[in-house]
Parts: sequence; structure tokens; C-alpha cells
Amino acid sequence: VAFPANPQPIHPGSYVAGARPVEGPLRALTLECWVRPWDLKSLQGVITQEDKSADDGFALGVGPGGYVGFFLGDGKSPDELVIHRTAPAALIRNRWHHVVATWDGSVKRIYVDAREAGSWPFAGPLAAGRHPLRLGAMGEDGAATRFLDGDIAQPAIYGRALGAAEIAARFADRGLKPAAGDAVLGAWPLTEEKGERVADVSGAGRDGTVINHATWMIGGPSLEADVPRFGAYEP
Repeated sequence: VAFPANPQPIHPGSYVAGARPVEGPLRALTLECWVRPWDLKSLQGVITQEDKSADDGFALGVGPGGYVGFFLGDGKSPDELVIHRTAPAALIRNRWHHVVATWDGSVKRIYVDAREAGSWPFAGPLAAGRHPLRLGAMGEDGAATRFLDGDIAQPAIYGRALGAAEIAARFADRGLKPAAGDAVLGAWPLTEEKGERVADVSGAGRDGTVINHATWMIGGPSLEADVPRFGAYEP
């Protein structure tokens, strides 16, 4: 029996949707993640709670040419006044990088592999908003978009600004330990290795759900792949 062809909607891109957003007021913030980008031709979300059609929220992303971007919304300013970016080539394709964005209430900073890659004044306020919390995607008009073409490990959100020494210690740990402490607002070790649930081990109850499946067991920044049993990984 022949049936007429009908277009079927598809929804490309996988990411983790958080159970609930981080609530304000926030007087300091840190976004941390190990990232291995596979494409650096477009803007992509890493840890975000924002919507491109709104002026509140926060976001850590990567962009064309390998820059790292850090958005903090004050509830009134257009994006370009509150988005700050590193120079291009802060990230290299196919390589793990430890990316940390901090705000101490007056200054925003971005660190890549424990080195400060940029700093900018930002007095706030930070309006956290009520947008969905996402790992590996951004938001626009209420929908997920700008999906990360890459791998992530140990994403975390803190309600304080990590210092340079703390960031260096986290970098030296090579992603083996999840974020810990009273100020952690969300930490996802991504150790499930299967399924759709992503556990938040911070105690804040921000478990996530994988949307459109995910690739588990990819090997994080501590994996030594230069042994005969491993072949080249090229998704």
C-alpha cells in the first residue's frame, strides 16, 4: 500500500535540561566545566540559564574561532553590553579545556586551563531570571538552541567566585572530583553512563534530563588514550 509522503518534524541537538533554575538574588557566581569542542564555527551553550529574547539570566558559552563568552543579565541592558568574550583561539578543537567564569560582585573573569583569559567590570545586579537551566545548549524564545558540538565533564555552578588558587587546583585535578561545598548550587559528575537522568550531587536537587539522547562513556580529561587498545575518537 502506498502512502503519501508527509514531512516529519525533527529536533536536532542533545543537551541536559535542568529540573529547576538557580534562584536569585545572586551576589557572586562561578560557572565551571571541562569542555572538548568538536566544532568552533558557531555560538554554542555550555552552562546556561538565559533566553536570547530576554535581558536576565546567565550563560557560559563558546563561539566562532574558539572564544569563550560570559553573559550576566542585569534585567535591563541589551546583550552586547553585558556579554564579555575572550580573544579568539582560547579553545582548540578536539582538546579538553578547563573553562571557568567567575563574578565576585564587581568583576567578571574567565579562566581557561587555570590562566586568566579576560576580566571586565560588572557591578550588577545579576538578575538570575526563571529561564530553564541547560547544559550544552542555550535558549531563545523559550526553546533550546545553539547546541554544543562537543563533550563536557564535571559542569558545576557555585554561588560564590572561586579564587585563582582554587581554579588551579581544580584544573590540576583533571576532572576527577565533583565540585563540593556549601556554595555549590549544582554539580553534575555525569557518571551514570546510561539512561536519561543526570544526577546533581550538590544537594540542591537540580537533577537533569538528557534530551535527544547522549553519548556516554566518552572518556574525560584524565583519560590517557595513548595506549594500543584505544583508537582515535572522532564523533
